[in-house]
Amino acid sequence: MKTYLECFPCFLRQALEAARLATSDEAIQRMVLNQVMFNLCRMNPRTSPPQIGRFIHKTVKELSHCSDPYKEVKSEYNHLILRKYPGLKGIVEG
Repeated sequence: MKTYLECFPCFLRQALEAARLATSDEAIQRMVLNQVMFNLCRMNPRTSPPQIGRFIHKTVKELSHCSDPYKEVKSEYNHLILRKYPGLKGIVEG
């Protein structure tokens, strides 16, 4: 998988979104973006998008001290699907 120039705005958006989920502290969010931009400039051009995504999320976790920025989102969607499960099960079973 190749990283194209068009990927870079999305990398920064991904970093900001994850940082905002991890912390409400704007200074930490800015540190995350600065660190991601700094490292993106120095990464091997052959680094794949999944590798870059892994780096971004590692940076968010380290700087925000939040082990799972998506914890609340995952919990919300798990509760949603559990509420819908009985109806969906009925559809599948016919």
